[in-house]
Amino acid sequence: MSYSVLMTVYKGEKASNLDVAIQSMLKQTIVTDDFVIVCDGELTTDLDMIIEKYVKMHPGVFNVFRFPKRDNWAAVLNDGLAMCKNELVARMDSDDISLETRCEKQLKWMAKNPDTAVISVGIAEFGNDDPSCILSNRILPTKSQGLAHFAKYRCPLNHATVIYKKSAVLEVGGYENFSQYEDYQLWMKMIKKGYVIDNIQEPLYLMRAGDDLYRRRGGKKYFENMKCFKRWMKDQGFLSIFEYAYLLAANGLVVLMPSSFRKWVYCCFLRK
Repeated sequence: MSYSVLMTVYKGEKASNLDVAIQSMLKQTIVTDDFVIVCDGELTTDLDMIIEKYVKMHPGVFNVFRFPKRDNWAAVLNDGLAMCKNELVARMDSDDISLETRCEKQLKWMAKNPDTAVISVGIAEFGNDDPSCILSNRILPTKSQGLAHFAKYRCPLNHATVIYKKSAVLEVGGYENFSQYEDYQLWMKMIKKGYVIDNIQEPLYLMRAGDDLYRRRGGKKYFENMKCFKRWMKDQGFLSIFEYAYLLAANGLVVLMPSSFRKWVYCCFLRK
């Protein structure tokens, strides 16, 4: 099965991380024939060198698109999605690692379950820039385990790991500018439209999980973004007024606590 890879990168990325991320996708047991990289603004010389290396090594596979820097990740992703040639698109972050069988297992799942529009996999989070140093696993429920109900309370898919049908994503309007909740909002739109989403629980994706990860998921700005998204969920009928108030209080407590405590909550209650 043919599929595209969609990766975005900006100048703050480390060249070594980008190199490893690209390598991990080129080592897949089913390799892509369309690797789309969207450059969000001007990159560093080191990042450009990494990209040019792979463009020359794999002629006809890499398609690099450069756009002015925008503070709108949804627009960046939509631009990249529009450039993908295949119906099936695999997301990949520019600083993580996909295990070699990740895409093969997702593609086989979609072949056996053709009604599935999006499938993600489990994540193993590692620290100290050492993929063998696994700190925790982010494993999400499957459709048969009540994924649609779970989605009311937490993001139902690991966005960086998904393979989705391009036509389905475009049919619901693609990504929208819900800062820090762009993917979550997309999944909720797809659920509302009747599309099937699901998870493979096996951790087939390695994600860097330093303290910065937990700092980014807190603070007053993050709280305002969360409140905006939860209000949208209430207005769309996903949440009752009681559920909205409860989640605003419970999630707000975690978001506004010091990052060291937030890390403890994530590791003890939201990870395995």
